[in-house]
Amino acid sequence: MKKSFAPMLIAFVLTMLFFFMLQSREKQFTKSYGEPVGILVAKYDIPERTLFKPETMTQVIAVPRKFVQQDAIEIKSVADFNKVKDLVTITRVPRGNQLTYSQLQRISPDTGLSVKVPPGLRAAVISVPSDMSSLTKPGDRIDVLVTFPVQAPGGGSSEFVTATILQNILVLSVGSDMGGVLHPDAATAMKSKAKDKLQVSEEGFLSVAVSALEAQFLTLGKKQGDVSIVLRPLGDIERHFIEMASFRKLFR
Repeated sequence: MKKSFAPMLIAFVLTMLFFFMLQSREKQFTKSYGEPVGILVAKYDIPERTLFKPETMTQVIAVPRKFVQQDAIEIKSVADFNKVKDLVTITRVPRGNQLTYSQLQRISPDTGLSVKVPPGLRAAVISVPSDMSSLTKPGDRIDVLVTFPVQAPGGGSSEFVTATILQNILVLSVGSDMGGVLHPDAATAMKSKAKDKLQVSEEGFLSVAVSALEAQFLTLGKKQGDVSIVLRPLGDIERHFIEMASFRKLFR
């Protein structure tokens, strides 16, 4: 009984010695290099001018404080991911490198519009009255209408008709507002610039996401007549058959 107990006692003592030695090494390491902190690191090479998606492009790795870059993105809780929302890379980030705030920038005219265009779509611009542009926000959905003249049946005089040519179109930006969360100083400067522009122009503009075919219809509509938009309620993405409108039909 005593003989079988001795190896277990020796193993226990050796385990405890190893544990205390390991703990001592950890304390020495922490004292020399600092407590480890959670840092965002690139999973793969991230190209320049890429819409930053931390949930797929990065991973959180514990890095000793001494080896953390000065403006590295620290993650202490899930809420910290909000700090990197709506950001765009302004330089290439190699795989395994720490992500820093100096490598990222809020979505703005400086980063360009292409970073917001959904895959497979195109960005197009529509001129609208300033009062309509002031009521429209990035992320809204619109329908596009064209008013143009057509020859009346039977060879009569021409009349104007209005047709809805595009439905459920995503608004990417309104003027220079691209929907990103800007620094307060940058937001103030942008509003001031937009206000000065409105003083000399009664028109604003929207950039919208369209398919290649929709882009052709929009271009054709601009050539054929006057283009206007109507704003959809939030959450409305349905497409409907809409008959062309004319005063002849209205008073028929």
